[in-house]
Amino acid sequence: MGGQWRDAEKRKATTARYREKHREQIKAQLVAYRKSLPKDHPTKVKARKRNLLRYYRLKEKKAWKQSAKAMNLKARLKRFGLSSEQYRHLVVAQNSKCAICLREESIQGKHKKVKDLAIDHDHSTQVVRGLLCQRCNTGLGAFTDSPALLRAATQYLER
Repeated sequence: MGGQWRDAEKRKATTARYREKHREQIKAQLVAYRKSLPKDHPTKVKARKRNLLRYYRLKEKKAWKQSAKAMNLKARLKRFGLSSEQYRHLVVAQNSKCAICLREESIQGKHKKVKDLAIDHDHSTQVVRGLLCQRCNTGLGAFTDSPALLRAATQYLER
């Protein structure tokens, strides 16, 4: 073992080349070795525990996401003094469509699910006006619910 392994970078490069060249062979040897281990071998026990933990974490995460969405909707309904039945009645009355553009909500949240229609309300009285898609709700918010600003924007667009 002369001086060829004294240089760490050279050793890393040589090892990497060997592993790349013999990738399939090394993989087959590792699989065969793991299969030869008894079921109660510590590495197999750890792997089983790790897989079980991963499975239950994913299962709990999905359940948590569903309950979080329900809790978020509950909080919004409570904020505007609506019951879930009243919200459902609004959704049915509007045919699950935005009160302004008459389209169904299409914007997805961070979990790739279509968002609920936003509850539009008068900011001064907190009275619910209807349900809007995210785009229309954001647009109204940008115009600070001012009819004069919206008329000016309409005139501008029609020039």
